Formats: sequence, structure tokens, C-alpha cells
Amino acid sequence: MENHILFDQNGQPLFTSAQACALTGINRQYLQTILSRHPHLRPARKIGQDFFWVEGEIAALAAKKSSTKMGRPAKG
Repeated sequence: MENHILFDQNGQPLFTSAQACALTGINRQYLQTILSRHPHLRPARKIGQDFFWVEGEIAALAAKKSSTKMGRPAKG
């Protein structure tokens, strides 16, 4: 994958929101839409205006993306 210089307290690599978008195939605007509709998907780490994601949080985001239909809010 990539060389990381940021890690959480457990040693897991941290990804920026831009990296999370690239890994899940979405753009920043769609990321904001998903997070506004599903606030439980927001990562625990935020510095300034950006979130920092661990791999499990990105996997949850990707799973939600694959289960939603474009143009319609997801139920649940």
C-alpha cells in the first residue's frame, strides 16, 4: 500500500479522508453526504477539519457505500 508516518496508539496506520476516498472510490462530496446521513461512520480521530481513519473504519465506509443506491438515502 503506502508508507505511513501516522499511526494510532495501537500502531494501526492512519489514513486521511482523501486517502479513504481514494480507497473506497468516492469523492469528498459523497463522503460528506454519507457522514451526514450516517454519523456513526465518522472516525474517532479528527484534527482540524480532517478526519483520520483506520482500516476498519474505511472498511465500514466501503460496506455502506456498496449497500446504498445513488440518489436515495439508505434506510437504517
